[in-house]
Amino acid sequence: MSHPLKKVAIIVGLACIVHAGFSAAQHRSFVRLTEQEFSSLPLDIVVQSILGLFLASYGILMVSGDFKNIQVNADMKEKSFETVGNRFAFCTFEHRGKALYSRQ
Repeated sequence: MSHPLKKVAIIVGLACIVHAGFSAAQHRSFVRLTEQEFSSLPLDIVVQSILGLFLASYGILMVSGDFKNIQVNADMKEKSFETVGNRFAFCTFEHRGKALYSRQ
């Protein structure tokens, strides 16, 4: 499937999901107006929502491209064993405590 057709698959899948949602809401209001007991949604609404989900998921996975491998040790290659435990991202030296507790 070429790239524009994959985007069309996403749009059609999302449109199916939205249409199934509106159909479900309309069916629910119809059941309330006729004072029937609600047991479940009609089969066509369920099939449409599942088909839309699979079509949109397929299109999104095909457009997104290849997945990249997660390398856990990529950051650790340049660091020595002594610096592994240092976490400077969590240290803050400029904070309100200096202004609150300074002697004037």
